[in-house]
This record gives sequence, C-alpha cells and structure tokens, in this order.
Amino acid sequence: MPLQPLHLADARLHTETDGRSAIRLRFECPEKVDWSKAGIDKVAIFLNAESPVSSALHLAMTRRVHAMYARHAGTHTETSSV
Repeated sequence: MPLQPLHLADARLHTETDGRSAIRLRFECPEKVDWSKAGIDKVAIFLNAESPVSSALHLAMTRRVHAMYARHAGTHTETSSV
C-alpha cells in the first residue's frame, strides 16, 4: 500500500441544509507535495475504535453514501466522486 503524504487533521459530523447528515474529513499535507505524484485518488482510512463504533463508521462511509465530494483548500469548487 503506498503511503500518502497527508494526515487527518479534523473529523466532524455536519448537517446539510436539506437535513442530510455528513461526515467532514479535513486532511493536511506538507506544502511541497507534488500533487501529480501524490497518488491521493484513493485514500485508505484505518478505523481504530471499539467494534460498534468502527462498524457504524464503516457502514456510514461505504454503504449509506449519497455523494462524496473533495475540495482543495482555498477553493470553493467541489468535485463529486459518487
């Protein structure tokens, strides 16, 4: 598994204006990262928690997904991937 030059800086629950729940993950990485070589089109996330918590998070992040968006810091444009 390739290592990506980023770490999870923040994770929080959010409610969209239409009432849907969302999990927002904010990643940080070094400033000198060459994004064309970083390989972050697929990011593996290890869920280190008690079984009920990790199972619920896995379900929320893999099965009950309406949409998934990515946005680069400093921009307001979101890219949809689902």
